[in-house]
Amino acid sequence: MLSSRQEQEVLEAKNKMKVMDDNLASIEKRYSETKAKLEKEIKDLKESQKSEVGRMKKECEEKLK
Repeated sequence: MLSSRQEQEVLEAKNKMKVMDDNLASIEKRYSETKAKLEKEIKDLKESQKSEVGRMKKECEEKLK
């Protein structure tokens, strides 16, 4: 049998683990959200850059005619 003090220590350890698990879950969620947001921003920037390059190329070709 565990003494009252040992039971208290086990309970405290379990509570600390729960807090750590909750914190980890929160961090993982924020990481996933931030990653998705940044991936979308990068995709949008690439598309914007590509269309801008196309526009500039067309503009230059028209000036050369």
